[in-house]
Amino acid sequence: MLTTCDYLNGWLNVVLVIPGTIGYYAYRYLLLYVTIIKFSIFYPSICPRITTVQTVVILTVCYIILSALVLCSTLTGYAKYFKRSTYFYAYQNHRGWRIFYGFLGDLPNLIIVPILILIIRKVSQLKKLSQTNRSYVDTSMVFQFFIVLAFSYASSICYHALAMDLSKWDLLIISTIKSTVLTMSVMAHSCVMIVYNTEVRFSL
Repeated sequence: MLTTCDYLNGWLNVVLVIPGTIGYYAYRYLLLYVTIIKFSIFYPSICPRITTVQTVVILTVCYIILSALVLCSTLTGYAKYFKRSTYFYAYQNHRGWRIFYGFLGDLPNLIIVPILILIIRKVSQLKKLSQTNRSYVDTSMVFQFFIVLAFSYASSICYHALAMDLSKWDLLIISTIKSTVLTMSVMAHSCVMIVYNTEVRFSL
C-alpha cells in the first residue's frame, strides 16, 4: 500500500515492491513443492521421496533464481516502463513483461491442479482397499489444499488486475485485497499443514 503514495520517489517504490514480489512468487512455488512432496508419498515409483538435505538445496536454489528474476525484471521494468510513481505495476502494460509475470505466477497453479487430481484418484483407490483413519485424513488434506489453491487463484486475479490502467484509489483497493487474500492463503496453508501433521500422528 505504501507504493501508492504520491510522496514516495520511484526508487523507494522499487525497494518496497521487490521484497513483496519475491515473497509472492516464493510462496507460490513453496506450495507447489509441498504438493509434489504429497505426490511422492502416493506415487513413490514415479516421484522418489525427497530428503531433508534435498529439500533445503531445492528451496535455496529456487529462491535465488526467483530473486534474481524478479530483481532484474523489476529494475528493467522501472527503467523502461514506469509511467508514474503511484503506479508501481505500470511496466506490466508492456506485453512481454505481462506475459512473463503471468506465466511465472500461474505456472505453479497449473501444475498443482493435475497433481491434486492424481492424488484424489489414488486416495479413492486406497479407501476402497482399506477404510483407515489415514485414508480419511489424506482425503481431507486434498480438499483443504483445494481451498488454499482457491485463495491463491484469487490473489493471482488481483495481481493481474493491477496491470490495468486504473486510478490511484482503485489500485490501492485492489492492492489491499490482493495482500489480504494472499495473507489468508498463507494462513490457511499453515493451518492445513499443522492439522494434517497432528491428525496423522494420532492416526498412525
